[in-house]
Parts: sequence; structure tokens; C-alpha cells
Amino acid sequence: MQEHRVWQQYLWAGGFRRLSGQCRSRVEQRWIEGAGPTAWRLRQFIRASTLLPFVRSAPTFIVWGEVCMHLNDTKRTAAGFDQNRVFVGVGIGVAPGTRLEMGYLNQAIHAAGGLDRRHHAVLTFLNATF
Repeated sequence: MQEHRVWQQYLWAGGFRRLSGQCRSRVEQRWIEGAGPTAWRLRQFIRASTLLPFVRSAPTFIVWGEVCMHLNDTKRTAAGFDQNRVFVGVGIGVAPGTRLEMGYLNQAIHAAGGLDRRHHAVLTFLNATF
């Protein structure tokens, strides 16, 4: 099965005192092989982070969540809740412009016509800024 998608998004990033935040709203158009019409999906992402001042190396505490909602019915998707991802972890700088983030990810997935699934995972990111 092949899938092609395009999306439009709005991204806001800012902070207040010791808290940094990010909010992303995305609308996707997905062309899924054998699904019929274009599938429309809304993704809402929110992230917050803050330095942990009581730890010597000053890691960052991070929490984020993303909810995905199907906006229409196709042969492979039903309108409504698609999935939710929630992450809790820490981030540390490993080199200038590079950070390592690791923590727990809980992912809930709605399976249209089947059993819903829940994944528990240890997630690690290596972010590099050029």
C-alpha cells in the first residue's frame, strides 16, 4: 500500500520565564492506495519544556502530546479520532547545536473495524541544528 500526503501547518514557538512551548496545527491531505477519495486529517501538537535547576548538568524536562483526527470517511479511514501520542522525558545537550532527548511514549491508535491498540515505547531523538 502506498500513501502520498501534503499538508499545511501553523507553528508557534515561544516561552514564558523558565517554560518553553511549541504549538503546531497541521491539516493533511492523504492519498492512500485503494482508499477512494482524499483523506483529510487534522493533527494538533503541543510541547512544553523547562530546565531542571536542581540537577548539575541542567537537563531539560519535556512533555508533549499530539492528537490526530480524521475529518472525513474513506474506504480505509473513518471520521473521528485516529490516534494520540504522549511523550514525557528529558533532553541534554551533547554538542553545540545537538541535543539528545529520551523518554516514555504512549501511543493510542483507533483501528476502524478492529481492535484499538496502545503502544508503550522508550523513544530517543537526536536533534541536530545546522
